[in-house]
Parts: sequence; C-alpha cells; structure tokens
Amino acid sequence: MYKSKSVCVVVPCFNEGSQIGLVVRTMPSIVDKIIIVDDKSTDETVQIALKLKDEDSRIVVIEHTENQGVGGGDRVRLQVCTGRGFRHGRSYGRGWPDGS
Repeated sequence: MYKSKSVCVVVPCFNEGSQIGLVVRTMPSIVDKIIIVDDKSTDETVQIALKLKDEDSRIVVIEHTENQGVGGGDRVRLQVCTGRGFRHGRSYGRGWPDGS
C-alpha cells in the first residue's frame, strides 16, 4: 500500500533469467502484487519466476504461448491493472516512490 492505495507492478520479461530475481527481490514493501509476464523466453526466466512465486505470495506468473514483443507486456498491464492511477515505465528496478 502507498498512501492507502493498492500498488500492482507488472514485470514484462523476455530472457531475463539473470535479472528477474534481482528485480523482484528489490521490490519495495509498498508493492501489493507483482505480475511477471514471460514473453516466451528461451532461457530459465519462467523457472526462476515460478520459484520466486513459491517464495513470495504477491507474485503471479503469466506465460505467453508465443512471443508478443514489448506490446504484449503492455497489453497485459492494461488488462490486469485497474484503478485510478497508472504509471507506465521500464525502470528495471529503479525509480520507486521512496527515491531508491
């Protein structure tokens, strides 16, 4: 929660096996839900994401059955994030409201 608002972060991924753990593990506590969207990665991204899901109840993993490109992650973001506020960005773990 941030200022009494629910916070959902969508993390689009394609072959991010080396980075996804760091991105998720550094999510600030204000984040209520983390949706990892795998865009048909050919590395270990999905396996790592599923393991992270077992460790963190905030995580939901969505696996695309075919690669949809950057726009695929954006479409999922628009479908699952509801509410009055919306921040679009690809910060790769930087730029949270607490200044980190």
